[in-house]
Amino acid sequence: MNIMLTDFWNVVNSSGGAEKVLCRMANELVDRGHEVTVVCSDPKSGNPFFIYRIK
Repeated sequence: MNIMLTDFWNVVNSSGGAEKVLCRMANELVDRGHEVTVVCSDPKSGNPFFIYRIK
């Protein structure tokens, strides 16, 4: 199944709970065989604090 997760808050260098849940959910869905796309609307450029695994 193709799944898109969105985050309308900051994720670049942000280590809050919502960002951690987003990352863990995306990783778990990928582990279960789904195609996951994460879309963020952070005005800053850079990498998220938490890592999204890519298989």
